[in-house]
Amino acid sequence: MDTKVETPVATPNMELVNEVFAKIEEDLAHWDQGTWTTDADKDGSICNTSFCFGGWALHLKERLRVTDGVHSSRYIYAVDELGEQTAFSAEAAKLLGFNEALAWNVFYNINDDFQSYKAQTLASIEKYGSYTEQQLEAWENCEEVD
Repeated sequence: MDTKVETPVATPNMELVNEVFAKIEEDLAHWDQGTWTTDADKDGSICNTSFCFGGWALHLKERLRVTDGVHSSRYIYAVDELGEQTAFSAEAAKLLGFNEALAWNVFYNINDDFQSYKAQTLASIEKYGSYTEQQLEAWENCEEVD
């Protein structure tokens, strides 16, 4: 009998997760779970910018860039490991080792109480973090997941 062992789609990067938690706790005034990032400062820096959980992961891993502002206002965008512009959610999920179910539950949990958000995030990592391909497919199809 041939048995196939299902392996997780992704493995959460708990070192980065904890680094993001620590950074947010250190500076709660610059955490805003309602947006990936607020606009850049007029000088192009992001010193006074607020980030959500995923945005902080991107910032800590130096995956954010600011436009030059020549033809529009300055805005912040995400880049991949090659420096190419990419979606915030895709790059943050990749850096954090999150599968789609986990990323959705962490990134789109709009909660302004950090301790509650942190507890919910850790519970989501426990629940969704080791999903296999089959479990992720069931989740995507809104089916019961074993």
